[in-house]
Amino acid sequence: MTLSNIFFGKKVVQQAYLNNALIYKSKGWETLPSTCSEVWTKSYDKINGIYSNIVKDNSDNLYVSSKNSVYKIDSEGNLKWKYVISDTTMTTSIVVFPTYIYCAYVNITGTNLGYVAKIDTNGNLISTVDIHSLAPNSVSSYFNDMQKDNNNIYAITPTYLLKLNQDLKVIDNINISSYTGYATTRIAINNGPYIFVGTTNYGFRFDKSNFKNSISLPGAGLESNFNITALKMDNIGNLYASSFVSPCVALKYDVETCKLITTLYIDVSYDICTDRQENVYFAYLNSYSKLKKYSSDGTLILDNIQIPALDATKNTIKIVTDSNNNIYVAYVDNNSKLAIKKFINLVKEN
Repeated sequence: MTLSNIFFGKKVVQQAYLNNALIYKSKGWETLPSTCSEVWTKSYDKINGIYSNIVKDNSDNLYVSSKNSVYKIDSEGNLKWKYVISDTTMTTSIVVFPTYIYCAYVNITGTNLGYVAKIDTNGNLISTVDIHSLAPNSVSSYFNDMQKDNNNIYAITPTYLLKLNQDLKVIDNINISSYTGYATTRIAINNGPYIFVGTTNYGFRFDKSNFKNSISLPGAGLESNFNITALKMDNIGNLYASSFVSPCVALKYDVETCKLITTLYIDVSYDICTDRQENVYFAYLNSYSKLKKYSSDGTLILDNIQIPALDATKNTIKIVTDSNNNIYVAYVDNNSKLAIKKFINLVKEN
């Protein structure tokens, strides 16, 4: 049993300060709620969309992409460098290790050929690998998604799941379409033994040690038009899957049993992330773009952060948390610029 927000004593007024500025004041006898207060909003280049995930490194630097560039931005919003790929490419995913950043992208001139750029921490290109050489029998040789654990990289083409080392050598692979019949969309991973794959109709769990060992998620909620477009696994045994097409819900599963735990009503969800306390955040659209936060037990904590995205239906919103539970939201603002908002989490801790 976990106890939180248990207090004894006289009535007090609680205050929270950031850089000597009062950002929260309680009304007296009450617990300090989990709320978010904006620290800053910064904008960068004009872009036409955010197509990959937003990730962070161990120093809380952020990595986010436009259609053809990757940006490294520190935790105070300062641009460290920008790596430009090509005007004829579209980035699809980024993973970050302590020494290298890997960016998957696809040539959009009609060939649909995909590549992975290996970049050092100063933004210099080390090497480029043709994805077709990694999955030679793949019908479409580009990565829809790419994630990592402490040691390896896991990626999906529309038909293949691959396990790669940090030299981009294939350790394991499996043709998923041969028994799902549907294109893959997203993967979820942590440092545990499993990797989850979302498709346009189904979800599957694979053993990292042997891709031939797999199990499908139950069909409850996974209607034929669900189309898993956001997938996230926390570190305490929960998996979250959501969609930005009907039905607009998020499904919560038990990682070990693959049983459906509950359904959360999120509206049109574009991205999912968790923080170090395993709270879960959803970036979603409901007439305007918003951020919703649940505790790990499914309790709604906040649903009042509005994001002024230019057009969330075309330029998806991306979210990530850092080691201090601060929240970063990347989006395209009303001036067509890449924008990032930083929020500080006000959470009572003992």
